[in-house]
Amino acid sequence: MEKVIVTRLKEIEEKYDIKIILAVESGSRAWGFPSKNSDWDVRFIYVHRPPYYASIHPGKDNIQIMDKELDLDFSGWELRKALGLLYKGNPPLLEWLKSPMVYMSMPEAVSELRNLAEGYYDVKSAIYHYIHMADGNWRSYVNERPMVEMKKYLYIFRPLLACKHIEQMGTMAPMEIDKTLKYLDNTVDQRFNDLLALKRHGVELGQMPTDPAFNDWIKANMEHYKRYVQTLPKVSKDSTLLDKYLFKWMKEAWH
Repeated sequence: MEKVIVTRLKEIEEKYDIKIILAVESGSRAWGFPSKNSDWDVRFIYVHRPPYYASIHPGKDNIQIMDKELDLDFSGWELRKALGLLYKGNPPLLEWLKSPMVYMSMPEAVSELRNLAEGYYDVKSAIYHYIHMADGNWRSYVNERPMVEMKKYLYIFRPLLACKHIEQMGTMAPMEIDKTLKYLDNTVDQRFNDLLALKRHGVELGQMPTDPAFNDWIKANMEHYKRYVQTLPKVSKDSTLLDKYLFKWMKEAWH
């Protein structure tokens, strides 16, 4: 499938007359718990030819393509849009830059962008993002339900484990869930690892009775991080380096 994805990405470059700076996998495959029927969530950053950036009217800044037959989901952000989001410390973009599954890249441009990202990382924005992700799944699929979709627990635990990593290490959370499992406690660790193993072995996860220990762990951690994020200061930023990066790569990408 990786070869198919790279071929499609090259077709996208030709069709839209763009250069892809970075294309990676996101979602459960990059998180480390895909099942046999998981979608391929391809995310990419691209740059237009220089004339695109000379207009006072910003053009379309994203590309969305779905291939339901092959379960392929392509979503790309134009470079100026991506840099604007990086300025805000956008966690999904930061995750793209740390994805363990890279399909295409311009090595020098990506290396520079990753270095820039370190300077624009915003702990407060990251914690808010992961709380929102966990809370949305909790409210929609688990809270006050006698039966729950098993995989939804994975989608709640992962962002809360990311919060734990951020709080304890002070750095961006890794995409791979394995790197955060050490933050589980003994009230849930064995059952959670069992659930993770089922998902990884390709078992189609159905419903299960709500797990009181899981629910208690989730509620306690969500309450903690909702309080914790309020104590974090706002970060002052300067966009000068991002402007320079945009000016550089909107030209060099086409050389």
